[in-house]
Amino acid sequence: MAAVEGLWDQREDLQDEIYSAQQAVDRARARGKSTKDAERELAAKVEALGQQLRSPAHRRGMTQVKLYV
Repeated sequence: MAAVEGLWDQREDLQDEIYSAQQAVDRARARGKSTKDAERELAAKVEALGQQLRSPAHRRGMTQVKLYV
């Protein structure tokens, strides 16, 4: 179960990073600045989260969780 908790923590960290990146995009838009770099960073974070959620380790971990519930 420790591995599942680690995956869960990684997912939460990525979600926090996505939120922060989205806030950076919003702030740049509000100031009228270029959002290209911020949007690129946001897209990279979203892709990283997607890769983690599709990973075999994540699927195995979620299967373990479902078995214990």
